[in-house]
Amino acid sequence: MASNACLIVSITRKHKYHTDIVAQLQAQDFAVNELVLPQENSGVCSLEKELGDLVTGINLVIVYVSADAEINVCVAAVAREAEARGIRLVSIWLDDVTVTSVPTPIDNFSDAITPYFDTLTDVFSGADNPWLLPDGSEPSKRKIKKHTCG
Repeated sequence: MASNACLIVSITRKHKYHTDIVAQLQAQDFAVNELVLPQENSGVCSLEKELGDLVTGINLVIVYVSADAEINVCVAAVAREAEARGIRLVSIWLDDVTVTSVPTPIDNFSDAITPYFDTLTDVFSGADNPWLLPDGSEPSKRKIKKHTCG
C-alpha cells in the first residue's frame, strides 16, 4: 500500500518516458494520480477552485514542462497551490523542449527542475534539488533584489 501520493501534471502531452517516471515513483511507494491541464493562456485557470481538492493528501507534484508553460495560467495556479500547501514541486522538461530560461511560474515555485534521467528517485525524495535546463546545463544566474529588514 502506498504511503505517499504524487500528482503528475501535463499541459499538451505526457513525457516520452512517462511510464518510466511512474515506475520510479511506484518503486518509492508513491500512489500516482494524473491531471491534464487545459490550455488557458490568459485570465484565471478554470480549475483554480478545484486545485485544493486535487492536491489534498499529495506529497509531491510533478509538472511536465513544455514550451508553453510560461504562458499557461493553470501551470502557475498549480505551482502556487503546491507552494501554499508546502508540497514538493518537481518540474521535468519534456524531451523536445529547447529553451534557454526557466518559465516564470516554475522559476518562482519549483523545488527542482530537471530533464529526464534514468534515476530521479533522489529528486522525488528531496535528497537532490537540481536546477537544470533541458540540455542539462545550468541556467544563467539571476540578479535578485535583496530584501532589507526594517
